[in-house]
Amino acid sequence: MTQNDFREYYGGLGMKSDALSFFSDLLYSDENSSFSALFAKEYPRLKKLFLDNANASLEELRNFSKQSGIDINTFLALFFLRVGFDIKPFYDEHNIPHQVFYDTLSELPSTISVYYYAHGKYGLDEGQMCWLPLHITGKLFRLGRLQFEMMKFDRDLDFIGRDANVLMTHIPSHPKLLHEECLKSYAAAKEFFPKYLSYNIDAFVCESWLLSPVISDILGPESNISKFSSDFNIFEFDENNTSSAAYFIFRGKTPYPQDTRLQIEAKKRLDAGLGLGVAYGIFLNK
Repeated sequence: MTQNDFREYYGGLGMKSDALSFFSDLLYSDENSSFSALFAKEYPRLKKLFLDNANASLEELRNFSKQSGIDINTFLALFFLRVGFDIKPFYDEHNIPHQVFYDTLSELPSTISVYYYAHGKYGLDEGQMCWLPLHITGKLFRLGRLQFEMMKFDRDLDFIGRDANVLMTHIPSHPKLLHEECLKSYAAAKEFFPKYLSYNIDAFVCESWLLSPVISDILGPESNISKFSSDFNIFEFDENNTSSAAYFIFRGKTPYPQDTRLQIEAKKRLDAGLGLGVAYGIFLNK
């Protein structure tokens, strides 16, 4: 991967020029030649550990960060960018449309920008080890409004068994969650996965606070969130699981904002010692 390759690749994925220059200099400038040489030497080993088990590789990535003198959050971003570069041949070999490539991989530079605005430096939170690896290893794809992750079902239900081929449905924060756009995403997934990845879908699943009956009761049946949740048949519900809903409803802010009806009603429940909930739902691919 040359410097021009790096800049063209991530510039094409929407990375801003300042971020491009920062990471490009980190990899290629004479000033950072010692780090670049060490990273080039260790990258194959670190990548193998990462691909075998992303979460388990974190300790080795921390060790390399200390050895090289690069802040761990900055190094995680650089490492993810390097791995993300290597996924392009997978897309080419499977003839996956460029729009899917762009929509899926552009979350990486976008998340790095979010980190920059929050912390004043380029990097990624260690918590992203549970999420962004899906984007850069060919396990998750964004198709229109929604993202879909290939996985084996881990439950035994009356109408579907363990190890069935399912798509875990993820909901990006933007744009607006219009139900008609979600329906288009399901339709796109039904065509995309068998055609490009030989992955036949038994069902769509989703585990989210957006499926919580508590949230639907607050918002009413005509809300975008309620329409989305109505696509799924709920088979598990944990009303006491509140952390996820509270984080996204209030955007991590305290005291809790009271700008929307959802924020107002959610705060009332929390003040009363009641939960907001997380639900797990499914619908079969028919």
